[in-house]
Amino acid sequence: MGGSDNVDVVEQAVSLFYSTFKQYANLPREALTIAAAPGRVNLIGEHTDYNDGFVCPLALDKTTVVVGVRAPAESASISKLTSASFPGQVLEFPANNTEQLDKTQPSWGNYPKGVTAVYLKHLNRKEPLGVHAAIASTVPLGSGVSSSAALQVSFATFLESLFEIDGVPAIQKALLCQTAEHEYCNVPCGIMDQFISSCGKKDCALLIDCRAKEPTLVAFQDPDVVIVVCNSNVKHELNGGEYKERVMQCQAAVKTLQTHGHPQMTHLRDATMSELDAVREALGDEVVYRRARHVITENERTVAAVEHIRARQYAEAGQLMFESHTSLRDDYEVSTPELDYLVETARG
Repeated sequence: MGGSDNVDVVEQAVSLFYSTFKQYANLPREALTIAAAPGRVNLIGEHTDYNDGFVCPLALDKTTVVVGVRAPAESASISKLTSASFPGQVLEFPANNTEQLDKTQPSWGNYPKGVTAVYLKHLNRKEPLGVHAAIASTVPLGSGVSSSAALQVSFATFLESLFEIDGVPAIQKALLCQTAEHEYCNVPCGIMDQFISSCGKKDCALLIDCRAKEPTLVAFQDPDVVIVVCNSNVKHELNGGEYKERVMQCQAAVKTLQTHGHPQMTHLRDATMSELDAVREALGDEVVYRRARHVITENERTVAAVEHIRARQYAEAGQLMFESHTSLRDDYEVSTPELDYLVETARG
């Protein structure tokens, strides 16, 4: 994690806290609670997490930081938040009653609001989780590096530290944040983003079995290898219609497999290419077939790529990453001209 960037974003969050909540001008910095969580890049395993498959992300040296204090006793049931990414906005919401924690505008506020709600429910907590806090981040928004998960996990970690909440393991925290994104942000996301932000370790990738909810560290500490992460500067939103459409197409493929000899299947994780090919005509939709083909072959590529990384066979792992992009471009249709250009440039 880049040291100077981390210091800068912490200082930005601290400065924003004091400039927004002027009543704390005399509060020493040492009295503030500070929590952080990273964004991520996925090496391989795209659109497999919500299909119960395998993914292999890596935590970035870009983080989201939350700085703040408990709300004062006279307004302990109200949270107030501000974000450097959305200047001039101060979000205010009740932090003691999940029935009142409705989705609202600005939309970024649904992430900390959702985390507050699921923690209240999970802990069966009657005492409020009201805070005054400022948020700053070096994770680019809408760039596919999980700025939303970094916000959720950093805010969850902030609540745990501030209110001395024990007994929430990293995996449970990831699952709670995923629930928050489902219920408060209307995004039917898989588990990858929250898992790597909560469970990631320095110098390691993370192989995640999204069915078993089991993360396995994959050592990635070779001085001769550098991972270059490029920002295409093309923005996207997971709550857009295309993402939900892909989820539904995968579910449609599973339903066809279930009704054609495989009733035990619940996700595309369970299917092989030969089984998918056998129902190609029954699917009645070539697009659905291609979506399913991507997921099935991507699971195979992900498991194979991890074995190559462990064996330090980086050229072989890289070839699988190129194949993954081709599948994402042609079968899943989620690439862009800018991404295609970057991949071809990397291919040399």
